[in-house]
Amino acid sequence: MALVESLGSLVQNAITLVAMGAVLIPFGAWLPGSLPIGTAPALYGAVRYALLQNQWRRQVTRVERRAWYYDWLLTTGDTASEVRLFGLGGHLQSAYQILRQRLRGERLNLARKQVLAQFGAGSLGLIVTGGVLAWMVWRAVRSLATLGDLAMFYQAFQQGLGLMRGLLDNLGQLYGNLVFLGNLYEFLELEPRVVSPPRPLPTPQVVASSIRLERVPSRCWRSTSSVRGRSFLVFWSTFFRRAAAADRTAFQSRMEAGT
Repeated sequence: MALVESLGSLVQNAITLVAMGAVLIPFGAWLPGSLPIGTAPALYGAVRYALLQNQWRRQVTRVERRAWYYDWLLTTGDTASEVRLFGLGGHLQSAYQILRQRLRGERLNLARKQVLAQFGAGSLGLIVTGGVLAWMVWRAVRSLATLGDLAMFYQAFQQGLGLMRGLLDNLGQLYGNLVFLGNLYEFLELEPRVVSPPRPLPTPQVVASSIRLERVPSRCWRSTSSVRGRSFLVFWSTFFRRAAAADRTAFQSRMEAGT
């Protein structure tokens, strides 16, 4: 929907801009060409910022997801008991702050670059506008143009600049939407890595008193090495007894909290 709206605004601004260019041509054939010269740097800055922001988003996707995960662990009530029992609050809080500081710093760096680019583009546009207006005033002083011509030229030139800025903004939005669609189709074309085996084994109808987990990798907290090839034997009676005890304890805690 946003892509269609950008295309509609682009066509509308282009048609109106052609009309304003036709009004400016009698004052000078080179005047319509001054409109894109004063506004082209703004388009370059907008497109460059959109490209940099898209690259940054792709680079920090994992970092943002990890930060969201830490935030969920620290703020949700589902993990409050485990976090307090194992004393993970300080570790999770420091890890979350480190990630957020990194994201905040990189986002501020991008915003700083955008502000500088906008300032440079605005300064160039102001110089071009001032030069054109000074040329027109010089013509009026030499009696080559009347005050009515000067007023009409000023209105037409200002509207032309506004339309040109709107046109370039629409181009920037269109580029951003196309980048988003490109990323979306790239994501949809990804092939799953976890696939079903060509000959899957059927699920047993009757499960014995235990289940065996073979070659389960494990890693201790704050350890870089993992242990592979370990097997576990889970007895159903022990599993259900512990699960029932955990549910009973949680139910009693809720009842005590309610009373």
